[in-house]
Amino acid sequence: MKQLSEKEVIEIIERELPRIIEKHPEVRMRIEEILERKAATKDDIKAVLLELQRQREETNRRFEAMERRFEAMERRFE
Repeated sequence: MKQLSEKEVIEIIERELPRIIEKHPEVRMRIEEILERKAATKDDIKAVLLELQRQREETNRRFEAMERRFEAMERRFE
């Protein structure tokens, strides 16, 4: 039996996987399980985005507070 190259395996997967998933839904679930271990899930991404939003809001609050202090200092020097 001929050994398939990596490129040939990829071509077969790309060609056959949609049909296999449609015929065997359990294959899709197994692929999702494998990918969840290797890649960020939607929930992971949502958590990161929420944290970024919180940090941005905190940074904005701090800059606004600094702006108020600078304005107060400017008024004292006028």
